[in-house]
Amino acid sequence: MRMTLHLDGNMPDAPCPFAVMWLDAATRTWQREGYVGIDLPESGSLITDGAETLLCGAPQEAALCALQALDLQRPCSGAHGIALWYGTLAPGAQSGRWLVEHVDEREASTDIGQHRSVTTGER
Repeated sequence: MRMTLHLDGNMPDAPCPFAVMWLDAATRTWQREGYVGIDLPESGSLITDGAETLLCGAPQEAALCALQALDLQRPCSGAHGIALWYGTLAPGAQSGRWLVEHVDEREASTDIGQHRSVTTGER
């Protein structure tokens, strides 16, 4: 799925920081497509607990951002929610918002949980 992340307020390098990325729910990974004003690596991993999805850098790196209420199991275009950005040296999280812009037909028609149990043996 293609998602945009917009941060509230100003960053030193850009007045309206944002990032565009592709999330793969089946592999629990993400890749950056474009960005302005956000220090974001090219790719990383996704961790979800049902209430929020964490964007992490390479495996074993700390969370960069928490995407509240993002449903990786049943993605839908137009879904949106609150984002908390931890990727800066600021003492607290910077608020923002996320928006799912596009869901691949394969993601929309596949039960991701069922796909994971077949490919990895997990449930």
